[in-house]
Amino acid sequence: MNPSPAVHMPYKLSQATTALLENEWSADNHDIEWRTKFPPLLLSSHLAHGVVALHYLGADEEKIHGFVHDYSKRLHKPVPSGQTLQTDREVNTLIGKRDAYPSLLRYYKKQIEEHGVLSCVDRFYPRLAQGVGGVAFHGLIHLGYGLAADCTQVIAEGLAYLHHSYLPIGEIKQPQTEEEFPTGSAKLLQALTEMDTTKLDNVLQAHMGDFGFTAASVFGIGMMALSQHATKEIVRIVQQLDLRALAENPNELLDVALTVFALFDRPNDFFVLHLVTSCWALLQILPCISAEVDKLLAVHGFVAAMIAAIVVQHGEILDASVLPDWTETPASFWEDIKQKAINLKGDEHVWKVVQVALSHRENVPDGERVSDQVIKLVVQRATGMPLVGRAARLKQFLWLKCWKLIVVLLVILPVVLGVIVNSFL
Repeated sequence: MNPSPAVHMPYKLSQATTALLENEWSADNHDIEWRTKFPPLLLSSHLAHGVVALHYLGADEEKIHGFVHDYSKRLHKPVPSGQTLQTDREVNTLIGKRDAYPSLLRYYKKQIEEHGVLSCVDRFYPRLAQGVGGVAFHGLIHLGYGLAADCTQVIAEGLAYLHHSYLPIGEIKQPQTEEEFPTGSAKLLQALTEMDTTKLDNVLQAHMGDFGFTAASVFGIGMMALSQHATKEIVRIVQQLDLRALAENPNELLDVALTVFALFDRPNDFFVLHLVTSCWALLQILPCISAEVDKLLAVHGFVAAMIAAIVVQHGEILDASVLPDWTETPASFWEDIKQKAINLKGDEHVWKVVQVALSHRENVPDGERVSDQVIKLVVQRATGMPLVGRAARLKQFLWLKCWKLIVVLLVILPVVLGVIVNSFL
């Protein structure tokens, strides 16, 4: 395959581990999604991400294989799909339909085999860039981890999953040239901190109850509501931002994602964490895109979904003055935190956010990235407390879904009780 430029990963997986991801551990053998028993939710497979993150942190083969053995127990065998996709038109009919994933995977594997990784990412990612917020950014995350590990199978899985889960948020008609691309001058972090979310909050209040009891999380339902009813408002916010500066220096995007995670008023928020890992994934993808206008579109698509995610999680980004005033951190801290993360059991999300934060620190010079103070807070929070916020809007959601039933019960229940009491008198 063509070598992919790994922006932040300093080394590749071993040949043996890559071979397992290409075959036994692949989405050809384990479906890209799995269903929980209660509540019945569809969740994305993190198997490949966990392997790459553990490898970066320095875990041995025994730890990696132990993770795969335990994690794969929850995964399902893929449901065969007999559909063969021959043309772009056939493929495009499936975008965002959440259907025929095995067929999409075969299509993208064939495209990579015929045209190479770089050509395929350059060709296909701009078409998918405005839908990265579907399934909590996992299509984007999967593609980024595949590129970082130079694993053709995982790259194809990521492209197919992006296609499968495409959710347009803040979608615009793609400009033909860089000069036509609408951008402003505002800085991203300041805009996220100061933006007026009243209109977007009203959309969630009005429409989160529209989707029935689905296999999507509350977060996913919120993202769908904003996708369908808030395009103009999200585009308005995004087009105030200096997207060109972000496209020219995408490390600033990751600085912002790490800062938001560190300063979010609900520490260790589960879905804000996904902004960190998905932003890092985007940084693996951008060097593969040749046209500047396509890079701008990629940044636009991610930032629009980022804004939506922060609004759905309904939290405040605190001022940087709340950061602890640490003295100089000993060099041993950074290696020790890797080992602490490796030794944690159960949640591969922690490995991933620590891997992203530390690789950013190690690969971007001091002074050209977010401070060690922010990175230290990110990794200490990630390794020291449970992830929260998976049901940040659960009470609101249940009220929106059930208020009519509650009213009916309040009216009928006294009548029923009265009948029962009278029958015994």
